[in-house]
Amino acid sequence: MDKISTKEHNRKVIMTFLKESGAIHTTNSVCHAQKAFVINTVLQWVLRKVDSGEYDANDVTFYIQSMNDFLDDNLNVYWSEDGSLVIGT
Repeated sequence: MDKISTKEHNRKVIMTFLKESGAIHTTNSVCHAQKAFVINTVLQWVLRKVDSGEYDANDVTFYIQSMNDFLDDNLNVYWSEDGSLVIGT
């Protein structure tokens, strides 16, 4: 896959996850996406690592589950000041 189609594919994967997980939803014509920004940045980061060969596609499972736990308020997820991803309780 070339760089543009890979980027487009990753964008579609992320949007599908955000919608299906409930991270983005609409109530009374109001869009709610409180945690979508963090989830989007994490999934972009993970998919770039998969695309570069640094991570195996199987490694994505951990991050998908972590994002689901984040949505359920079971985990904290944020980027530290030095740019590291922090996932914890």
